[in-house]
Amino acid sequence: MKKTASVGAALLLAAATTSGQLTASRGEITVIMDDFRTDAGNARVALFDAKEGFPYETEKAREVEFVKIKNYGARAVFTDIPYGTYAVAVLHDENANGEMDLNFFRVPTEGYGVSNNVPSTLTRPAFDDAKFKLDEERLIIQIFIQY
Repeated sequence: MKKTASVGAALLLAAATTSGQLTASRGEITVIMDDFRTDAGNARVALFDAKEGFPYETEKAREVEFVKIKNYGARAVFTDIPYGTYAVAVLHDENANGEMDLNFFRVPTEGYGVSNNVPSTLTRPAFDDAKFKLDEERLIIQIFIQY
């Protein structure tokens, strides 16, 4: 009888440890965005787990959130995200047409930003410059919108 109880207790302990390990390998990413020039439209926040499509092709993103802008700022939360390497791209879709508007020279006319606040240049921001590691339960990143 003691042997059966010990085996049962060991199985329960193993199950608890395994489920705890699964939970501990996922986290939450909170993206705080500041410096929108207006509260018009919305912020499209895309979480990428690979360089393909970053930063503009949001159909290739792992997840996309659309959030309201209030007092020139916004906040998005991505939950239950596996630990790993990610990058975030934000578009201030001022006219709410669902796309980044560009001028004749293909320069964005709406605000945008990426994780690590990679500065604006003549080329698109690189995933490798914007990437960060999620390896804790809760991670907060801040992105300043550029125009």
